[in-house]
Amino acid sequence: KGNFELPNISVYERPEQLPRTDVVLISLKTTANKHLKEMLSPIVKPGTVVIVLQNGMGMENELSEWFPNAVVIGGMCFICSQKRSPGYVCHLDYGEITLFRKREKNYSRRSKRILRNPG
Repeated sequence: KGNFELPNISVYERPEQLPRTDVVLISLKTTANKHLKEMLSPIVKPGTVVIVLQNGMGMENELSEWFPNAVVIGGMCFICSQKRSPGYVCHLDYGEITLFRKREKNYSRRSKRILRNPG
């Protein structure tokens, strides 16, 4: 809860410039989902945890088909924030994220830790 600052972040212009990663957090607008497979393909590796935090449900099924060796997790956010100016978002209240798995897989130890303690 509360505001925070990320002083040192890595920014990439294109998904293929990103390194393969352990965890991917998807908060893309669902209207852009047609680009999602292309965007994720360069960075998802076997065992990558893909957390979907979008409006609506069902994308988890598609992601599991596209990336059968990834761990796909759906989620629901309950937050209250306000965009005050470009690049400045003020977190006002709440802050709950609930994660769920669609089906069991052979999760890695890292995946299990993320599922037990997402915060």
